[in-house]
Amino acid sequence: MNDENNNEVKANADITSNTNSKLANFIKRAKELTGEGQQQDKPAAQTSTVEKASKPVQDQAPTNKADKKSMVKGAIGLGVLALIATYALSSHSPKDLAKEYAKDKAVSVLQAGKEKLAEKKAEVKGKVEQKMDSMNYVPGSGIGSVNQLKDVQHDEYISIGNVSTTAEAADLDMRNAIKSANMERVKFLLDSGVKPQGKFFYLTAASKLDVNYNADDFPYYNSYIAGSNDEFKQQMAEKQALEKRREDIYNFLLDLAYKNKSAELIHLPMVFLNKDVPSKIRKDALLKYLETNADAEMTKSLGDIKAQGEAQQKDGTSTEYNKTDQLTMHELETIDSDLAEKMKRDSIYTGLFNQGKPWMAYVHVLNEELIDNAVRYANQAGLMADNVKNDSKYHIEVANLEIPRLDVASMNAGAIKYSETTNAALWYYGQGKGRNMVSKYDFLPLYKLNVDLDLLNTIVKSKKVNLNAQDDKGNSILHYLCSDYSANYRSLSVIIRYYLDNGVNPNLLNKQGMSAYMIAVARQANTSDGKIGELDKAFNDKEYN
Repeated sequence: MNDENNNEVKANADITSNTNSKLANFIKRAKELTGEGQQQDKPAAQTSTVEKASKPVQDQAPTNKADKKSMVKGAIGLGVLALIATYALSSHSPKDLAKEYAKDKAVSVLQAGKEKLAEKKAEVKGKVEQKMDSMNYVPGSGIGSVNQLKDVQHDEYISIGNVSTTAEAADLDMRNAIKSANMERVKFLLDSGVKPQGKFFYLTAASKLDVNYNADDFPYYNSYIAGSNDEFKQQMAEKQALEKRREDIYNFLLDLAYKNKSAELIHLPMVFLNKDVPSKIRKDALLKYLETNADAEMTKSLGDIKAQGEAQQKDGTSTEYNKTDQLTMHELETIDSDLAEKMKRDSIYTGLFNQGKPWMAYVHVLNEELIDNAVRYANQAGLMADNVKNDSKYHIEVANLEIPRLDVASMNAGAIKYSETTNAALWYYGQGKGRNMVSKYDFLPLYKLNVDLDLLNTIVKSKKVNLNAQDDKGNSILHYLCSDYSANYRSLSVIIRYYLDNGVNPNLLNKQGMSAYMIAVARQANTSDGKIGELDKAFNDKEYN
């Protein structure tokens, strides 16, 4: 028992001796690191600990750089001693302790760096946002999100999908989509927030329509193609398909303007008076125009422009003002410069300013088209009548061929009645007889004439148009009609009688004291033939047909 106790005491003594030995070695090494070992070699007076403690605190402060350096070394030495003590009381080596200390220090530095970086990012973000606010910048929507700017009213910017762009660029994109007949793109742009109001998009669409390839008009405007090669047939089919897409876009955009009662409907006459537009679309545009207050809006616009021009001329700021520029509006120049230029050159707008009354200008343009087609058909009908007279001597069936004619009854009905059969002179002397088939192309002259009659009769029978309106010179629709030259007085006489039957006053005098009849007589008196018979009958015979 005593031996065991003696052995345990001896073991503890060995551990203590070993520990003390290690501590002594470490303390010696620490002194070397702090420079204490070097100071022992310098001859200097030593101050006891008691003497130091008896001095005031301020006297103990370091008075020179050497003392400060000594204190720093002392602090480092204490840190090393603490490290040594920790090692002495633990199983870790100095190397491990150094690693732990370095690791803790690195984590501390990293955390401090992150905090500093966050502060810098916040500072930069604030500056960027402040700069963007000063630029009125509108950011695009996030990827995969709904369009956040769809319902935002903004004159300068708009978000198309996930890309911010200017409103002007978006309108240009819209115009290109219309012209390329891309309905999907048109709807996408509208859904993205492109505003159609005041942009005349439906007019851009109408300007691309082509009566030659409309499904209903195509057979009349294109000659026989059944015997053509497959390549040509394919080309025609593709053109018809393209026209269908264009018409769908036009109808879609016009419906938007019509439902919104848009002021831009004042330019619908550009559609229903355009001979290149399919016939059904012209009729629809006319009906929509009659249903709106667009005529009153156009009258107001004309008055405003006239007043502005007179004011400019009076104060000397301008001796000439571009009326069509003001009428078509600057916005149209921005959206579709080609269309704006076309409108400036159009006879519709020339007539508007010459006559001052919208419907007078519109009816005048339609009258010119009607007279042109009526005279062309009348001349063709006259030739066919001569051929029938001669050919019937040898072919008895020719004598019964149908040759329709324009008369007052047809005008009041809004169409000339005729049959597209082999009994028609147009078929017999056209392409159909030679191919042993009925071709609608042979009936194009009557078809075009009936389109004009339908449009004019729709205007007259609506009772919404003052057919006796007079312009600044006192001229009425009838005055202008009688002033038009016609090589076929029969056609002109029929049209004049039609107007008289529908309430047009033949006794209105212009500012020169001339009635429409007086103008007609004076004009015919100056012609080489001097004939007045047909026009005289039209004015004076109520049964004239």
